[in-house]
Amino acid sequence: TLFRDPYAVCASTRRRHPRYTIEDIARQWKVAHDLLLADLEYLESNLVLYYEDLCGRPDEQLRRISEFLDLTPPLTREMLPPLMPTTRNIHDSPLPLRDLDEENRRVLTVEEILTISRIAGDTISRVGYSPEPAAGARPVRRLSAESELHGHP
Repeated sequence: TLFRDPYAVCASTRRRHPRYTIEDIARQWKVAHDLLLADLEYLESNLVLYYEDLCGRPDEQLRRISEFLDLTPPLTREMLPPLMPTTRNIHDSPLPLRDLDEENRRVLTVEEILTISRIAGDTISRVGYSPEPAAGARPVRRLSAESELHGHP
């Protein structure tokens, strides 16, 4: 399971799909994550990752993925392409692995941020982020597969 700052996700989704309102995007994010959290207890195994950790500490996160999947040889940063093969980011071009949350968040208005918080605040907290947008685009509490699988966030 990969979690990412919901404000950045909503901004990124709106940029790629401008026909949807921020309200619709926030509702969809909330519903999808509520369903995911409800389903976690039924998973036989699960690895919880955060986008921000993957970008900021890729070696550690690749090690965790490798251990979870029992990969030999383990994944290393050298195995990643120098530029991520996507142009669906905020810059519309391939970029090295890096956290784009703050850049995505900056395009949201204060009203949009408050709307996302109003619609999805409780779920934002449940996945480990602060519902207060001023807290920044970093998880304040990281979920583990074990805690969520047993109902103890």
